[in-house]
Amino acid sequence: MSYSGKAISALLTALLLLQACADQALLDSNAAIDDRGWSYEVMPEFDLQVSDTTAVYSLMLNLRHTGEYKYSNLFLLVHVIGPDKDTVSNRFEFTLAAPDGRWLGDGAGNVYSYSIPFSDSTRFRKAGLYRFQLEQNMREPVLTAIEDVGLRVEKR
Repeated sequence: MSYSGKAISALLTALLLLQACADQALLDSNAAIDDRGWSYEVMPEFDLQVSDTTAVYSLMLNLRHTGEYKYSNLFLLVHVIGPDKDTVSNRFEFTLAAPDGRWLGDGAGNVYSYSIPFSDSTRFRKAGLYRFQLEQNMREPVLTAIEDVGLRVEKR
């Protein structure tokens, strides 16, 4: 059986469109962390424009670190600044390694990637711009071996 170039091209285009429709991310953005480390003072920011206040949203931490990361977890403060400038802050712990020391993220060489859900039932009461700030909250003031950190928001 042989396919013409046009038929294959049409099939690939249809598959890409279906995949794009399946991706419900309203925000999927990462910020690179300087190779000197992630200090308390560095709080990457991510903006989300919310128009649907009746929807439920899932929030996920995007993270990449090298195998030299010294801890099996990460404590993070997530600050959310709403359209009326009110700020809500929550502390989360993310488990990055199994008890035997094996990294739980997807590995590529010496880099491990995660997309870890931390809220699957978020509702935004007001329409407008929401700013998320991610602050590392470990005992060490500068975390080394963190490559980048980010946020993914999906409408459920």
